[in-house]
Amino acid sequence: MVGHTISHYRILDKLGEGGMGVVYRAQDTRLNRDVAVKLLPDSLAHDRQRMARFQREAHMLAQLDHPNIAGIHGVEEFDGRYALVMELAEGPTLADRFSSGPIPPEEALPIARQIAEALEAAHEKGIIHRDLKPANIKVDADGNVRVLDFGLAKAIEGDSESADPASSPTLTMAATRDGIILGTAGYMSPEQACGRPADKRSDVWSFGVVLYEMLTGRGLFGGESVSDTLAGVLKTELDWSALPAGTPPAIRHLLRRCLERERRQRLQAIGEARIILEVAIAGKAWQETLLPVPASRRKHIGKLLLVLAAAGLLLSFAAGFFARRPAPVQEPPVRTFTIAKDQQANDPVISPDGRHIAYTAGIAGQGALWVQDLDRNDPRRLVPPAVYGIFWSPDSSHIGYVKAGELKRISVDGGPEMTICKLPGPFGYIAGAAWGPGDGSIVFASYNNGRLYAVAAAGGLPKLLIEPDENGMYLGEPVVVPGRASTPSLLVHTAGSDRGQSRILLRDLKSGRKEALAAGSRPAYSPSGYVVFSRQNGLWALPVSPGDLRPTGDAFPIRQNASQPSVARDGTLVYLETSSSAPEQLVWKDRRGQKLENIGQPQDQINTPHLSPDGKKVAVWGREQDNDDIWIQDAVRGLKTRLTTDSASEDRPIWSPDGRKIAYASNRTGNFNVFVRTTDGSGQEEPLLSTPDGDYVMDWSRDGEYLVVDFVVVTTSRDIGYVRSSDGSSPKKVTPLIKSEFNEGDSSLSPDGRYLAYSSNESGRFEVYVQKFPAGGDKVQVSVNGGVEPRWRRDGKELFYVEGETLIAVPVTASAGFSAGKPERLFEHKGIARRPGQQYDVAPGGQRFVVIEPVGAEPSRAIRVVQNWFAEFRNRNR
Repeated sequence: MVGHTISHYRILDKLGEGGMGVVYRAQDTRLNRDVAVKLLPDSLAHDRQRMARFQREAHMLAQLDHPNIAGIHGVEEFDGRYALVMELAEGPTLADRFSSGPIPPEEALPIARQIAEALEAAHEKGIIHRDLKPANIKVDADGNVRVLDFGLAKAIEGDSESADPASSPTLTMAATRDGIILGTAGYMSPEQACGRPADKRSDVWSFGVVLYEMLTGRGLFGGESVSDTLAGVLKTELDWSALPAGTPPAIRHLLRRCLERERRQRLQAIGEARIILEVAIAGKAWQETLLPVPASRRKHIGKLLLVLAAAGLLLSFAAGFFARRPAPVQEPPVRTFTIAKDQQANDPVISPDGRHIAYTAGIAGQGALWVQDLDRNDPRRLVPPAVYGIFWSPDSSHIGYVKAGELKRISVDGGPEMTICKLPGPFGYIAGAAWGPGDGSIVFASYNNGRLYAVAAAGGLPKLLIEPDENGMYLGEPVVVPGRASTPSLLVHTAGSDRGQSRILLRDLKSGRKEALAAGSRPAYSPSGYVVFSRQNGLWALPVSPGDLRPTGDAFPIRQNASQPSVARDGTLVYLETSSSAPEQLVWKDRRGQKLENIGQPQDQINTPHLSPDGKKVAVWGREQDNDDIWIQDAVRGLKTRLTTDSASEDRPIWSPDGRKIAYASNRTGNFNVFVRTTDGSGQEEPLLSTPDGDYVMDWSRDGEYLVVDFVVVTTSRDIGYVRSSDGSSPKKVTPLIKSEFNEGDSSLSPDGRYLAYSSNESGRFEVYVQKFPAGGDKVQVSVNGGVEPRWRRDGKELFYVEGETLIAVPVTASAGFSAGKPERLFEHKGIARRPGQQYDVAPGGQRFVVIEPVGAEPSRAIRVVQNWFAEFRNRNR
């Protein structure tokens, strides 16, 4: 199988072979992650009834979501065979650990606690493992546990009252390998060994056997054959003397309770084992459980039992009375699970009917559009990159999104894309969109000018809907409140002076009513009577009256480390869960990607680094305490200084050729326009450039005469032009250089000023091109497999660009016309294309590179789904 591809999973190597199949490591080519693929028995594919049952069971098992359980991604069919795709759990198994002897109690008990937590989470969902053994338990170097193969024995074979344990799928798949057979049989519960169905107490038994083996380093049951081993399970006297002397009394007692052969006398719930383990790990005594009851207390207990018996009779009469009364209406249960654990997952939006979740997966806005149907295991890729800004039609039949500077739509079942309209704003960006009922108007926010527009869903020209009414404010993230039969009247959206200081507004388009609801962003309306929104790295809920959305209580937090909420009509909440963001640091890397040293000091976020002409300082967009400003990081002295100090957002700093000034973009006047300031902070800031729809300076020629800019025109998306320093007007005028219906940008001038490198999506994806400057003319494509962010080496002999997350170097010559050589892949750096704008820069010699990396672990990301989320807060603020 190595080298073969199953669906979009490419088999890399064989990991092992067990009782229920052969396991391989594979690469998920869609989401760029490694997974485990288990090839299932051939007999399964030829039995339609068993396969149907297996698929039903696998679907249920896929809902398990716990840090100590290796999850299931889906089932794939190929060449008449079936494969189960699972989360890849790294590290050795417990069976591997036993080869070196017993595990000390201080290490074994935390492992056992995590196993118990995994079993407890599964039992709460009605899922029994049925084949718990050391080979199904992975432990990584940090002691983190993953339990594998939950419920697969039942999923493959099913339960049967007359089942022969020797024909269990955990045994028959390894019928010629006695060691595997004995290893599996030795962990079966007595009821399984007798051929009776397993229940959660069977897992308790297997857990006890595993814990015993961890502490003693030897198997509890053994024999020369399967029959001998199973007989030992049923009859052999257990050897408690093998437990190490330092085993806590509570753990000895726990083992005895877990290993009761009569399951009615066995520990009834694995959660009790977890509690005992936690007490033992904390070093506390468990006296009430361990000590015998004194004789003086037995009399009192006898009297108490008589009282309880009399009370039981009274309760039986009461039960009969209340049984005739109608049962109270119960709140639907809260159920939480994960549909995507991926660093590139973003922007999850659930359909109004609660049946589908659309999201993107990709880097720096280059993600494809995926749809996870909640009645299926695997997601579907609906639209290739680059997509963002997802929203649903009210009837859940279509998905709207932004691609290549255009607002588009597509059926949830796939098919051709339809263009609704072209968009204003840098790169064609919007700040949210919503599809209204009735006439099907789509409301969207322009990222560039902070206005709300409306356009017919069938297509047409956008019309201005709401103009910002406060200086410096921008509007974004609109939500059309459902339930209106015609043109919507209620609209919820955000407003703020920058991304860190947003507030949520309610606006009645008919009456003109406007009301501030809360401080926050990314609002979502929940028909259960809440506005859910993001605030301070968490989700909050504001209770409102469903009719007019007037607040009925105070906002309160509902989830931590969460953002991007979306809510369906049935009360299903979807959001992006992330661990706390780490600060970011500039670093030097060599051409092999080896880290050389840090530059300056960490900041909350860093973006668009640009080296000074002498290579000793780096100007960056830096975020600290929700303020976006231009900072200068000193690569020699390790200091950082702040160049701008106002409340507006500044971005994309560019050094002047003499290193005395920095040009940058600022949105202080509404659009992003260009200003210039001396690097020592002296003197006044000077406006340099102002276009109607926004602009950014991208490079400054060495002779100081030309500044290349990316600018926006509503009708043509992002284009490239230049201004001349000798132009005496203020602000200066832009001379268009490259203007088309496509998006062009990332401009970079060659050191001699004769050529311009840039990126364009005219071919359907972004590639890097070079043409003469400023005359223009024939262009040469430099990248061969996609590319953005071109930068020149200071001597003009190489051109660098980013492909995916890999830095590419291309040898170039420009003596007798421009020509490019074969691209060379230098190194991969996660995050080098995570945000719009330049994410690296090149030292003067071309041997070192400035890149951005997180300080500490990279934040994890997952799309979480909570059904009936409001049930746990029903009585809050009501």
